[in-house]
Amino acid sequence: MELLKVIFISIIQGIAEFLPISSSGHILLFKRLLGLDFDISFDLTIHFGTLLAVVLVYRHDIAELIKGLFCKEIESKTFGRTLKRNEVCRIYLVFIIATIPAGVAGLLLKDVINDHFAIGNSKIFFLLALFFIYTAVILILSNRVKKENTALIDKMSIKQALTVGIFQAIAILPGISRSGSTISGALFCGVDKNDAGRFSFLLSIPLILAAFLLEIKDLITGELVLASGAVLSYLVGLIVSFAVGYISLKLLLKMIQKGKMGFFAFYLVIPAIISIVLGFIPA
Repeated sequence: MELLKVIFISIIQGIAEFLPISSSGHILLFKRLLGLDFDISFDLTIHFGTLLAVVLVYRHDIAELIKGLFCKEIESKTFGRTLKRNEVCRIYLVFIIATIPAGVAGLLLKDVINDHFAIGNSKIFFLLALFFIYTAVILILSNRVKKENTALIDKMSIKQALTVGIFQAIAILPGISRSGSTISGALFCGVDKNDAGRFSFLLSIPLILAAFLLEIKDLITGELVLASGAVLSYLVGLIVSFAVGYISLKLLLKMIQKGKMGFFAFYLVIPAIISIVLGFIPA
């Protein structure tokens, strides 16, 4: 791939992966508009770059949760109190429950989505527009949540975790933002704003990692990377998606605190309109 295209699509991935505007939807749009073409291994590489950004931002939280499995109790700066091992295990349980719906949906629908959401199929852009609008609606609704949200991750109920998990499962569809869906779902069921963001992005780690591991064989053997001689492109894509993703994530966390997520709902009208136009234009 041309290096400029690699940088461009990596920037889009870094921005849209965390801002609630759907990275998969935007990449599908730009692939159609600019005639971009890259294989699954590159797509996973730039997703891995954004995964590293999450790990960097939440490195202390992750370290505490790992430490909590091996100690009887820990002094947690993240939760502002002493956590016993059984409480840490319960936090893991909450994450597992929230991950299951998306994991099941991904396994069942992965091939369907890959087969039908292709840039050569103009009709799917009407669906893409609908999914962008869906994301906009839930962002507006979550921004208007009036009740005082007090639930923290360590106090989340199984029902709350499952609710967020269902929102995440719906977000496997292109055009529906994973971050927007999970944060909104958490806010709808009473989770604190700061912890809604923390839970959403920590929840993304096992899903992105699982998708990466499913395709790791091709990356290790080099069948996809070395065949195209694109080692430099993959490295640049990884670095750019990581750097831009880190900045985007920090920005979104500030906007969540200020209750400004609804701003992105108005932006989503633009890709929705573009999608409708592309739906009328034969590929």
